[in-house]
Amino acid sequence: PTSIFLPAREAPQRCTYIEPTLHKPYDKRKAWNDLPGAAYVFELFLSGKMEEAEKWCKTVDPKMERMYISMALGCIQCLKGLMSFAEEDLLKAVNSNKQASSIASQHRKKPPSMSAALYKMASFSSADSTISHYSTMTPSELHAELVYAESLCMKSLLNIAFAGDLFAFAKEIVNVRSCIQNYHALGKYILHVDKISPDTVDPHLRSGTYLGLGLLNIVLSMMPQRLLSVIELFGFKGDRGKGLELLMDCGGWSTQSPEPEIYPSEEGIRRPLADLIIIVFHTLSPTFLADHVDLSLAEAMLKWNGSRYPNGPFHQILQGELEMKRARPAEAISALQPVAAMGASPFAGVRNLSHMATTETALALLAMGNVAEGEVCWRTLVKDATWSKAIYSYGLAVSLLALPGAEGSRAEEIRNLLKAVPGLKQRIGGKSIPMEKCVAYRSVWILEQPTLLLGDELPVIEFSYL
Repeated sequence: PTSIFLPAREAPQRCTYIEPTLHKPYDKRKAWNDLPGAAYVFELFLSGKMEEAEKWCKTVDPKMERMYISMALGCIQCLKGLMSFAEEDLLKAVNSNKQASSIASQHRKKPPSMSAALYKMASFSSADSTISHYSTMTPSELHAELVYAESLCMKSLLNIAFAGDLFAFAKEIVNVRSCIQNYHALGKYILHVDKISPDTVDPHLRSGTYLGLGLLNIVLSMMPQRLLSVIELFGFKGDRGKGLELLMDCGGWSTQSPEPEIYPSEEGIRRPLADLIIIVFHTLSPTFLADHVDLSLAEAMLKWNGSRYPNGPFHQILQGELEMKRARPAEAISALQPVAAMGASPFAGVRNLSHMATTETALALLAMGNVAEGEVCWRTLVKDATWSKAIYSYGLAVSLLALPGAEGSRAEEIRNLLKAVPGLKQRIGGKSIPMEKCVAYRSVWILEQPTLLLGDELPVIEFSYL
C-alpha cells in the first residue's frame, strides 16, 4: 500500500479532515485499501472530534465487516474507556475489540495442513519457520496479523481494567501471550525483509509493529514484580530503552534533532499514536522514574505535533503536563484552559478530556497556593468525573480543610468526604492504584485525630506533591 497522508514534506501541515471514499464492495483480499479511512478516524480523534470519528465508522461500515474500520473504532473506544473508567464505556470498548479480533481472524492466512505443519517443524528452526510462513502471506494477510494482535491486546487490557482483579489477569494471560508472540513474529519478518530488500515493507505495517513491540516493552518494564513473574514464565521481558527506540522509529525521531526524519507523506497511520505515547511517557514518568526520561525531546515532539493538531486536546493537556514538570504552573493553566472549558460538552469523550485538564489545573493552582480556585475544580470533578473518585474526593476535602472558616456544615462535609475515600478505591490487575492507596491512608489518619485539623494547610500542600 502507498502512503495516504498529506503530500508536503517540509512541515507538519494541519490536518485537513478530508473524508475518504472507501472501495465498494468490500474485498477482504484488499483490506488495506481502507487505510485512508482508519487514518481519517485517528485524525478526527486526536483533534478532539471523538463522537464524529465514532459516528463515521458506524456510518460507513454499519455491519462492522471492514477490518481497518473495526480496528479504528475499537482503538478509539478503548482509549475512551480508559479515560473514563466508566463501566459502560469499558464494556462497549471490550465488545468493539472482540468484533475487531473476530474480523481480523477471518482475514488471516489459513493454517497449514497437518502434514505441511509437520514438514515445517522438521525442516526449519522456529525463527526460519515463522519467517517462511509470513513470507507466503498477501499484504492483507500480513495486516490481518497486525490488527489481530492489536485488538487482542486492547481486549485483554480492557478486560483486566473492567474486572480489576488478579483473576481477570490470569484469565487474559493466554491472550496476552498470543499477542506478544504475534508482534515478535511480525518483528522478525520485518527484520528479515529489511536485510534482503531494505525499505520494501510498507510504512503502515512497520509503524504498527513497532508501536506494538515498543509499547509492550515499556509496559512490561514497568509492571509490578508479582505480575511480571507470571509473564516471564513465557520467556518475555521488557526493555524500556528498546521500547522507546522502537516508538521513535515510527516517526524517525532522534534525540539529536528537533525535527523527525519521517514526514506525513511517508508515515504509517499509527505514527501519531506512537508520538503521543512517547510524549506521555516523558511528561508523566518523571514523577516516579529516573531513567530514559527526556523533557527536551517531549518539548520538540509537542511543538511538531501541536502544529499538526493545533486544537488537539491530547496535546494541549500534555503541554500543560510539560509546563508543570518545568515548574511553570501559570503557563500550565494557560495550556490546559481550552480543554478544561469543554466540560459542558454533550459528548462524554470530550467531557472526560475536560476532566483530565481540570485535574491538572487544580494541581497547578495548588502549586501556586491558590487553594480557593482549586477547590472549585475539585468540586466539579467530584460531581461529574469518573476516573478516580477517591483522589477527587480527597482533593476537595483537604482544600476545604485549608480554607478559613471550616466550621459547621463545612466541617461535616469534610468528614463525609474523607470517610468515603477508602471505599472509592479501584483495582487494576489485582493491584490498587498507588495514589488512591495513599489518599485512603491519609483520609483515615486525618479522621483519627482528636479534632479535625481545621485551617491546616499541611494536608493540601502534601497532596500537591503526589
